Amino acid sequence: MAGLSASGIGSGLDIKGIVSQLMDIERQPLTKLQGRISTYDSQLSAYGQLKSTLDSFETSMSTLSAVKHFEIFSASSTNSDALSATTNEYASAGSYQVKVLGLAENHKMGSASGLTSSSTFGGTAGNKLDISYGASSTFSIDLSSAKSLSQIKDAINSASDNPGVKATIINGTGTEQRLVLTSEESGYDNRITVDESNIGGTALGLSTLNDGYTASPDNLSSILDAQLEVDGMAISRSTNSIDDVIQGVTLKLTDTTEDTSNPGTYNSLTLDVSRDDSAVIDAVNSFIKAYNTAMSKLDSLHKDGGDLEGDNTVLSIQSQLRGTLNSSVSTSGTFGYLAELGITTNTKTGELELDEDKLKSAMDTDFDSVANVFGKEDEGIAAKLQKAAYDLTTYDGLLDTRKKGVQERIDSLTNQQDNMEYRLELIQERYQKQYSGLDTSLANMQSMSSYLTAQLSGLLY
Repeated sequence: MAGLSASGIGSGLDIKGIVSQLMDIERQPLTKLQGRISTYDSQLSAYGQLKSTLDSFETSMSTLSAVKHFEIFSASSTNSDALSATTNEYASAGSYQVKVLGLAENHKMGSASGLTSSSTFGGTAGNKLDISYGASSTFSIDLSSAKSLSQIKDAINSASDNPGVKATIINGTGTEQRLVLTSEESGYDNRITVDESNIGGTALGLSTLNDGYTASPDNLSSILDAQLEVDGMAISRSTNSIDDVIQGVTLKLTDTTEDTSNPGTYNSLTLDVSRDDSAVIDAVNSFIKAYNTAMSKLDSLHKDGGDLEGDNTVLSIQSQLRGTLNSSVSTSGTFGYLAELGITTNTKTGELELDEDKLKSAMDTDFDSVANVFGKEDEGIAAKLQKAAYDLTTYDGLLDTRKKGVQERIDSLTNQQDNMEYRLELIQERYQKQYSGLDTSLANMQSMSSYLTAQLSGLLY
């Protein structure tokens, strides 16, 4: 706005004060307008908080909106030193007798004894060492220039086409050395095979180092692969972490079950897979917490003094969520309502509460229908609440529409504010000119008055 001048110089008239007071009156509509803009800004921010709350609620419901999230099982072993297990949502209750006959190993090969740090290999054009990893992955070490054991080790480790063979040197007595090759992964399918037919001169003499290996009969497969029996069925796998024997269960082998007092005899351990009721209860409590948190935030925004006080949008959302919560689910089982599972609303606080004993009793009676009340596809309470939250927050949903409406009001009022401020500048300039002119007129009148007074005084004396 244009600056205000000082008090009238000629007449002593307080132009600045007069114009300021007049402009305070002129600005009253602008102040009211700015207050409305501030209110709408607060509402817009509140809708942002509301959307964030419902987004979090939707995420929480998505983790519970499938039956598998309530079919939680745990596994226990009577010999955890030899075998432990974890489960996923595809597990089923069951008990299994397991013998661990051998653990999966990484294949190891070592060079012959008698080699030293000064031993060299190759040295003629065409000399090479062919190394295979598994059944088909082969790479070659060029020995056309003679190499020591250490140089062969470095060449193997730096080979760009090496699929998974690690080389090390073991230093023995004096200058004695051994080259050791180790497969990167366990199992017979990841075994190492070496072809020394083109090495020329001194042979490396690489052979298997794994304990228990015999060349005749060749038992490398049984040495490198894990060997176990599950309910009498013989099983071999290339790793000690096995997830394809019992559905939904990953077995972790850490030792054999060999009877130390009777070598060659293996004891059975019992692996029990059972429903983890405590984990199910934790999942239900997570559901309750997510719902209570969302409703509490809605209440805080809608209460007296809240940014959305009296806003029907909040009431509509609360009504929709409560209606969904109290709806029935067709489970073809014993239960169809949350209240039947021990989940009720506190009449004083409005929050959900859980009767764990009633929930446990329901799970013991008909666990499948309990899981379906929460997680049945498209029909479970969690699935319906997730969809409700998504519909409310998605593009062109209720919240998006409300936010757009508020933003349009803010934009319109902001334009009005700009126009009003421009008009106020013009009004202030007009007042300034008017009262400056008045000041000049008063100053002239005062000057004339002084002149006349002086003239009259001269005539009288």
